[in-house]
Amino acid sequence: MVDCDRWFAVAASHLAPTLVAPDACSALEQRCRALPGDLLTALEVRLHGAASSAVDVAWRIESAEHARRCALRCDDPHLQRTLTRWARDVSSASSLAPTPSTAVRLWLEQDAPHPAPRRDPAPLRPIVCAETPSLLSDRRLHETLLPSLAGHALTRAQRRTLTRLRAAMRPFGPLLYAFSLRARCDDAGPNAAYPVRLEFLGAQPARAVDGLRAGGAALCAMAARLDALLTAAIELHPPFLAIDLPPRRHHLAFDVDADGGLAPHIGLETSLRAGATVHSASWRSLFDGLVEAGVADPVRAAAVLAWPGVDSPATAPQRWPARTADDRASGPVPGTCIRVLSHVKRVHRDGQAPFAKVYLLFRYRPPQRQPR
Repeated sequence: MVDCDRWFAVAASHLAPTLVAPDACSALEQRCRALPGDLLTALEVRLHGAASSAVDVAWRIESAEHARRCALRCDDPHLQRTLTRWARDVSSASSLAPTPSTAVRLWLEQDAPHPAPRRDPAPLRPIVCAETPSLLSDRRLHETLLPSLAGHALTRAQRRTLTRLRAAMRPFGPLLYAFSLRARCDDAGPNAAYPVRLEFLGAQPARAVDGLRAGGAALCAMAARLDALLTAAIELHPPFLAIDLPPRRHHLAFDVDADGGLAPHIGLETSLRAGATVHSASWRSLFDGLVEAGVADPVRAAAVLAWPGVDSPATAPQRWPARTADDRASGPVPGTCIRVLSHVKRVHRDGQAPFAKVYLLFRYRPPQRQPR
């Protein structure tokens, strides 16, 4: 199978240099090297300032084979064990459905390198994120899933805070993702505890504030901080009101450190209905609203609209990869490379100016088998 970096090279020709700087493209191609070619890959591009030299990238791990191959690219022994264990659990499941303690899927989120990696392929040390099962209990979350991601048992303070947080957030919406933030921390030794993150999804963030206020003294201060962030976010809301959009999805994430301390993050996610093409007035109005709100640069926002589309051997003959020596046939790899503008997210964090980022997806898709 052709590796992910070859499909990135096909897709990257549609990244305007005003959106992603050439040095960032080179670094991203290195990051994608020796990874499975059929991974769904997401580029997280900020929309303010000059052309981005720092673009985060994430890969969705959907199969045991994905996990095994990605483990070979990681230079963290703990993460290698996490991916290998997940591959084993998925392979041994009696059906395609995961066990209650196993993540539905994993995401590996690699922060942009500073500076560009010197080794090629560049070693990966990503944040690991789990899409959580809908019936995941607190006990499974605390004793199985998060420890497997973080590489250590949670501290008593973390478990206590996580239990209270999850109960307070139930009126808002379900737990969507669980993260280990170990990759963003200096190695503190085999017995150290690292921060984790829970991300919830809902449509009415006021319910989250009310839930935190009702969660006791430990969460009341967090309710006030979240309320202040939401007030600031709503002040940027008017440019979006005139756009015909589906109900907005609000992502509320909370980092929990080893001492049980909390830090909130708000992501206001906007995507258009499936029928809206990238050249529709709705998308353009959305980006105009981001520019008006001061969280996006007009040149960069306009460049995003060049991303979506589909490439094939006919449309990209110079960049399209050829079959490998293991293939029985010769010529270009059959199939397509699909590029999708997924969604836009406005991010609000304590003590930082709000910003917007866009999620650009690409993936190789093999030809569909014709039914007999």
